[in-house]
Amino acid sequence: MFNENMLTWKQYENIRDKYSHIASFAYWPKWHKGNKAEPLIVRSEDEFNERLLNKIHCNAVIVGFNYGINDDIEKIIDDNSLNGEQQVTELKKSMYFSNQYGGSYGKKALNEAFKGTFVEGAYMTDLFKFKLSEKNWEGTGMPTAKGSEFKKRLKEKPEKIEFNIKGLRYELYNVAEIKQDPIFIFLGEGLFDDEIMSLINVSFPKYFPNSKIYIFSHYQRRGYKKEDFIFEAENLLKRIKSDYGDSF
Repeated sequence: MFNENMLTWKQYENIRDKYSHIASFAYWPKWHKGNKAEPLIVRSEDEFNERLLNKIHCNAVIVGFNYGINDDIEKIIDDNSLNGEQQVTELKKSMYFSNQYGGSYGKKALNEAFKGTFVEGAYMTDLFKFKLSEKNWEGTGMPTAKGSEFKKRLKEKPEKIEFNIKGLRYELYNVAEIKQDPIFIFLGEGLFDDEIMSLINVSFPKYFPNSKIYIFSHYQRRGYKKEDFIFEAENLLKRIKSDYGDSF
């Protein structure tokens, strides 16, 4: 059954301390407003138990492509005085649990689409965030202005793909301390196209042998309305249930 990866305070602390600049959760309570990830930020075990216990999990993992660039990120990556660890420290200040959270965009799309389903509260991260030079899986994000630019680099150096899948396993099993392979939902058909997915599928089973990957529209998909996300989610959940049967 897909309920083995509900997160505890200790697991939340691990994620916060290592990957708060990368990680997020698909959880938007009614009181959430704006683009900050305030609903995901707690400062004690008591506060965690009150607000997030049994609400966030890694039973499903929603995966974006790589860091997009905003003004704050651009300043950090352009600062040549910072080494990798220092960049991560600055990214944590700027992106505290907000990467992939999407604020009002995420709430409009993912929250409306998956509210009340097993996907609500799912762990969110990027797939491509580890440079080949990283020794301790810091996760500098590998930001680019356009995903299409980054796709070209991946095709030129496909070893980055397996390296980042290996890093994703470290992130989930060593840091988040999950107990079983999750269901993966990749965001963005245009980014995770057939060519990229064929390269991903070569390595993914080595690290997540019991997982399946599903593709869902990115929450900023142009021309998509709330109703479109809901319709797509209904079909996705039917496919997942069909694939996993009684274990779902």
